[in-house]
Amino acid sequence: MDNYLALFPELNSRLSKFAIGILKWNLAELIEINNLDDVSRVRLILKVIDQTPAFDSFNNTFNEATLETVCEIIGIVPMTPIEEPKIDFDYIVDFIRSYAEARQYLDMTSWCIVISEESFKAYTTNGNRFYFCGNSE
Repeated sequence: MDNYLALFPELNSRLSKFAIGILKWNLAELIEINNLDDVSRVRLILKVIDQTPAFDSFNNTFNEATLETVCEIIGIVPMTPIEEPKIDFDYIVDFIRSYAEARQYLDMTSWCIVISEESFKAYTTNGNRFYFCGNSE
């Protein structure tokens, strides 16, 4: 139960009556307590229930309703997974060992590290390393 209290601190209040329902959702694999999105969703449900008459409408097992049904009843929009766009890139990373190598990039940038050897040395003292990351252009 300590694990549940760590994940759902709301259960340290009058909302503790819903601990059984959350446990049942987890056992029925309607939620995964190791999934942060599921934990956030349940916490949002608890917050809404705490601030609305839904607290008195649900028993300790959410009236045996599924997570989706509870969301519909209290007016939470279902979560729709966002598909990440594919990112195409053509980058290179160059380790710059000397000021002479850094100076080659003078036409591409006005950074002080490529303008003066003193600046280059100041940035690369004590074992610090300097890299350029760029695209093929």
